[in-house]
Amino acid sequence: MNRGFEMTDKGHPHKCGEINMSVIILLISFSLFVATGFLIAFLWAAKTGQFEDKYTPSIRILMDEKSGNTSELNNKNGAEENHK
Repeated sequence: MNRGFEMTDKGHPHKCGEINMSVIILLISFSLFVATGFLIAFLWAAKTGQFEDKYTPSIRILMDEKSGNTSELNNKNGAEENHK
């Protein structure tokens, strides 16, 4: 009875937790890589102005679909920002 030990392919004993720890390290490093990617994407979006227009999306539902003219919305948005 070998508590906490398993036999490897070559017959050498190793602790059961060694494999589990290597998987945890792999998962943590992968999650940090993905989180860094999301952070870079968010910073890029903020830097390029993706979050600048807060007015147009809220009134887009009120505009006629057939016209497809958003310059009217942008003009109203610019006029309101100039008055502030």
